[in-house]
Amino acid sequence: MILYTKEGCKNCENIKKYIKAVKGEKIEIHQLTKEIRTKMIKQGADTMPLLVEKGMLLAQGNGVIEYLITRRNSQI
Repeated sequence: MILYTKEGCKNCENIKKYIKAVKGEKIEIHQLTKEIRTKMIKQGADTMPLLVEKGMLLAQGNGVIEYLITRRNSQI
């Protein structure tokens, strides 16, 4: 798995911890950051760190990122 990140981008580093991908898959994380944040804000996460704390990001074989929010104790 090859993950492309932007040097020094905290969002990239946070996302990288939560991405699982098919072996050999290449993912441009930095380009996904804004899209992920936009979608998650609409679903109730107000910041990327909160998103990373609350949930996880899964990369499917086709490179599409799916969003899963797991709420701890069903409360934010």
